[in-house]
Amino acid sequence: MSTSRTRAEDRLAAISKIQKETLNEREAKAAAISKNTARLKALRLAKEAEDLAEKPAKKPSPRKRAAKTVAS
Repeated sequence: MSTSRTRAEDRLAAISKIQKETLNEREAKAAAISKNTARLKALRLAKEAEDLAEKPAKKPSPRKRAAKTVAS
């Protein structure tokens, strides 16, 4: 093999390695973000359920009638 071909193949292998590492880093970051989002969603849903459980059911308050005025 020629020297230039060997160098080109070595360079291609190095570039491919860097691309794979970059892709793995991106996938790891995306997985971490997804995991954190799921954790926060679970916390939010648990808090909402707790708030609903603590809050007693409100009965609709009767409307107050307007005071009748007596015309003189």
